[in-house]
Amino acid sequence: MTRDPHYVLDWYAIKFSLAALNANEWVRLRDRRAQDWRKGGFLAHVTAVVVPDGERRRLEQARCQAQELALACVDTLIELDVSRWRHPQVAYARARKAGRERRRALRSHLEDAMLPSALVLLAGVLEPDPKPVASPRSRGELRAALTADPIRPSALVGLVEQALPAARVQYSLACLYATWGDSRRSQALLRSSLARTPRSRRVGLAHRAVTDPTLRPVVEAGDARSLLAQLDVEPSAADAVVTETETETETETETETT
Repeated sequence: MTRDPHYVLDWYAIKFSLAALNANEWVRLRDRRAQDWRKGGFLAHVTAVVVPDGERRRLEQARCQAQELALACVDTLIELDVSRWRHPQVAYARARKAGRERRRALRSHLEDAMLPSALVLLAGVLEPDPKPVASPRSRGELRAALTADPIRPSALVGLVEQALPAARVQYSLACLYATWGDSRRSQALLRSSLARTPRSRRVGLAHRAVTDPTLRPVVEAGDARSLLAQLDVEPSAADAVVTETETETETETETETT
């Protein structure tokens, strides 16, 4: 069998990690520039308006990598959907790349996890749409949407939300809606993500949520302690999470005051 990287799960994981790394670094640089704007004087305001080359480069890399990953997912799924009776040559080439069990596992991984995650990541590094647009109804339409200029993030997010996404994808959607300023939708997705997470990992995800700078305003608006209590998290664990968050907030306040 040939070693086509699109039939190797690790290839998708590496691509997603690289895109997420650049996206997170872009967010960090953007937020630091926003802090300089709020804290600085006139000169800081002038310099904060100019987007540095490093920030612009990270954004462009994240966009390209997320788009490439999403297209690879769609193209591979289209190839996996091909009927062996109508397209025997494609089916024969596909069989040489991976056996039936590997193809089945790959399809499940791409449909349930990787493609939704890639679409949300790509939407997060695009300019939000002024008004929502219709979502693609087929893989062909999705591919056309991913190669359009401009790419419409609301169409990608709408497609992800049509199916019931995994808890991890819902967490990413909560972060995305928080950056878009829709705190109500973000809070609903965060609650759903925590509720669908196995109890053994729920406290860890809750801790991540209340310490995530993107979600902190959403969590604070919904009362972190109440949120954890409703999700059947142990009170001691909830207290530890909330106390740690409050301590971090107090430390930041003392630092700013100093």
